[in-house]
Amino acid sequence: MSNFKFGQRTPLNYDGAQSTNKLLSECVLETWLSMLSEPYASKTKAVSFKYRILLVKVNDFDLYERLEEYEKPKLLRILQEKVPVADIKDIAFVYLPKMMDNIQKEIKLNPQLVINTWPSMFAKVFLPEVLASFTRAISFIDGSLLVRVKSSLLYNTLDQQFKPILLRAMQEKLPAANIKNIVFKFG
Repeated sequence: MSNFKFGQRTPLNYDGAQSTNKLLSECVLETWLSMLSEPYASKTKAVSFKYRILLVKVNDFDLYERLEEYEKPKLLRILQEKVPVADIKDIAFVYLPKMMDNIQKEIKLNPQLVINTWPSMFAKVFLPEVLASFTRAISFIDGSLLVRVKSSLLYNTLDQQFKPILLRAMQEKLPAANIKNIVFKFG
């Protein structure tokens, strides 16, 4: 009973070649990717599968309209046939580029949004919130977040070991900000 995950049933047509050690959501996301051909595959991305609904981000407005109005029932039926154990109820298509453009413009006009996100992101990566008091985001210019660090030991640790982790966490939290680098400054 220790490592059982929902959706790890062995399929009837299992040939022993592939691993069945996947979460149900991973299977649905991979199935979406495998069932589309170009140019659709490069213009869509299955983002999540929760509450029996597959969320798909679409990068092209014409494709979004086509998928939403014409292709949705067919794609839903194919998904339900390929992953019957998932009991997929719906596909939700989302077209985000305009919204992302607005967020990018807002961040360029107000870099304080990125600076204000730093303390909560730092606390998530490092559990002791006491450490967060030793850092302070100062500025965000041209994709670089400047963070002042009060402790030399913490500065060295952040700069040499945790910089990629924190950078990835900030990029995931604020993808529209286009954060390219975190610069730590001691003092």
